[in-house]
Amino acid sequence: MGDRQVVTRVEFDETPDPRPQSVLQILSGRNMERRRRAIIGLRHVDSKKALPVLQKAIQDSDEQVRLLAQTQFNKILAALELAVKKMEAELTQSARDSSQLLQLAEQYHELVHLGVSSPETETVYLDRASELLREALAKDPENRTIRFLLLKCAVKSGQVPAAKAMCQSLKAGGFQPEFLAAWEAEIHFQERDWDSLREALLEVDQVPEEKRRGDAGEGLVGEGEAERVPGDQAHPPCRVLPPELLAADPEHPVGEVHADHAADA
Repeated sequence: MGDRQVVTRVEFDETPDPRPQSVLQILSGRNMERRRRAIIGLRHVDSKKALPVLQKAIQDSDEQVRLLAQTQFNKILAALELAVKKMEAELTQSARDSSQLLQLAEQYHELVHLGVSSPETETVYLDRASELLREALAKDPENRTIRFLLLKCAVKSGQVPAAKAMCQSLKAGGFQPEFLAAWEAEIHFQERDWDSLREALLEVDQVPEEKRRGDAGEGLVGEGEAERVPGDQAHPPCRVLPPELLAADPEHPVGEVHADHAADA
């Protein structure tokens, strides 16, 4: 008689967790039906907030989840790109005032910030945004909102001299320095200027948490001023600090500033 083989059945606990779960938690779970329903439910969520979640779901082990996520992702991206094309068409038929140019530049920058395009496409978007912003700045030289978005585009593009010049321009114009410190830190990182980076991080570390994570446009440009600062002023593309910088002063936790954003790098 041959050897007898016994297969032991593994029981999985499918008891639903009574605690509320985020969509990301559900997508990380084993329940396939719940993952599918979560993707369908994202249709009722703001499209720009849904995109990063859908990107994760495209890698799901279940084919149905992947197909649902990919289809929804493509629809959202197509709608965003169509909106930009529509604004471009409207711009050619208008007087091209600075507010229109800024609005369109913000849309291009937002497409880059969402992280859903290839590096080549991101370069095209950033170049177009910068072109529009320079035209807008020529029409409205004192507009700090335009200057600030130009700073962000320059940093994202790795154009260090342009970013430094725009940062100095904003400082000279009275822009609150605490909202420039994190961007200065990124500039110094790109330059590999560790001493200046350390100083900039210390400034970031001193910014109150409510200001560092506050809503865009609140208290950024002076009381009573109508300008608004677009988007992610408190969240530039931060990096993980080099070991030699962290080791410079182990008593001061400067690395914690970037550690909060390491996942975004």
